[in-house]
Amino acid sequence: MAALLMVFTFFMFLVTDIIVRRVEARRAIVTAGVATDTGAKIPFGISVEDLVVPAGLFYHQGHTWAGLDTSGKIRVGLDDFAQKILGKIDSIKLHKVGDTVSKGEKIFTIEQNGRKAEFNSPVDGIITSINDDVVNNPVVVKENPYEKGWIYSIKPANLANNLKSLTIAEDAINWIKNEVQRFEAFVAEHFMQDKVLGTTLADGGTVVEGVMEYMDDFSWYRMQEEFLSK
Repeated sequence: MAALLMVFTFFMFLVTDIIVRRVEARRAIVTAGVATDTGAKIPFGISVEDLVVPAGLFYHQGHTWAGLDTSGKIRVGLDDFAQKILGKIDSIKLHKVGDTVSKGEKIFTIEQNGRKAEFNSPVDGIITSINDDVVNNPVVVKENPYEKGWIYSIKPANLANNLKSLTIAEDAINWIKNEVQRFEAFVAEHFMQDKVLGTTLADGGTVVEGVMEYMDDFSWYRMQEEFLSK
């Protein structure tokens, strides 16, 4: 009986230790990078302080934005949160000028290493122009997503109703803060789930760029479901 009790006690100690280590590891990867075998540091987190959220723009929950220009048309693009978590952009697939788009439906697709991330329109309307700079050099979106990196100009069709469901100013900042927290939890859950206890954590603070480049295809799919398909 005593022997069984000792075995049970040892087993419970081992299970508790594994759980504690897993919790600590997941907590750590939110604010640190992981050192790979080559010494390269893989980014894990994203900081609110590193994100740009211009006050005069309207934000869709699928991480596109809409801005009213002086002509009465709407410029649409990808927000800073999305471009930072995605990392590099190989190409962008677009609709054509003259196409009608609807709020909440796919409006452009970003491609990276053969994978796709689809983004939805924040407004209803007709595409009147496309930013050729973005088509020819997608890195412009990463360098300046709100000015030089705009993607479409759209003649709005239902603007007053569309804007009711978008966020702006302080509400947009609070929403982004919540998205950062959700993304930290997402990364902790999905990144190297089977290897996290055996991975060496590197020293340092939050790293923001390109975490999705290092995710597997399933995690990429789940990211779209949780953050882009709104």
